[in-house]
Amino acid sequence: MTDFTKKLGKTLLQIAVYLVLWALLLWVFRLPALQTFVNNAALNAVWVQLLSFAGLALITWLFIRFMKEKELSPIISKLPAQDALLGLIVGVLLAGGTLGLYIMTDSFSFGRWYDIDQFYLWVLAIIINVAAQEYVFRGYLFSLVQSRFGKFAAVGGSAILFALLTPYVLSGGTISILIAFAFNCLLSMLRLHTGGMLAPFVTHLIWQLSGGLLLSVLPNVSGYPSFTDDSVSGSGILSGGSLRFAGSALTFIVTLFLIDLAFILISDAKDKAKKKSS
Repeated sequence: MTDFTKKLGKTLLQIAVYLVLWALLLWVFRLPALQTFVNNAALNAVWVQLLSFAGLALITWLFIRFMKEKELSPIISKLPAQDALLGLIVGVLLAGGTLGLYIMTDSFSFGRWYDIDQFYLWVLAIIINVAAQEYVFRGYLFSLVQSRFGKFAAVGGSAILFALLTPYVLSGGTISILIAFAFNCLLSMLRLHTGGMLAPFVTHLIWQLSGGLLLSVLPNVSGYPSFTDDSVSGSGILSGGSLRFAGSALTFIVTLFLIDLAFILISDAKDKAKKKSS
């Protein structure tokens, strides 16, 4: 057995144990959590997400402590204001660009707006949920793979892991898998460029808030309410069918465009760093 094979096997085992332990904690935490605020769905959603994130943070702390991998501790941001602004710009371009293509191709229709009770709690639940996802895919596991196999393996590995752990992605067919892979590559490139999780978190949050809560054009796997009953129409490859934005070629096109911009951004940053060092 080669050194590479041993290192790969150890890493895959470590990732598997990490995810299994997190899943067990989620199961343990969620059983009582789901019964805590049975008469308040919004507050219950926040409570469940908080306990889920707490379990994730605990598992990460245990791994870093007992595996003696302090250098793999998740980094939120080195330049918070700059990273938040970058994430905001990318998120707006992604959500706005996709919606713009839908409108241009007559594949989107605005519906009625509804009042949502305690909408701020639903927003908070989504914020915590996205933070947990970024903590998994751009946090400890990302740093683990990057430290052992390089940045390209970390980018590809996190994208594959997301597809495997998100039920609607695999069931949605080729286009939804490509979108999920491209979307996660984009977020991971932001993680590499900034060195922290803040920029990809902001981009991911804008995508979820705009597509899920405001426009109802993303798969509603958590059962959260939406402000609108917007609809999509047209051919399946454009409209995305039942997955809507998460299964549309239009989303894939916009995401690829932003990945190209991210490559340019990273390349420019490398060139500037080389000039400073020379």
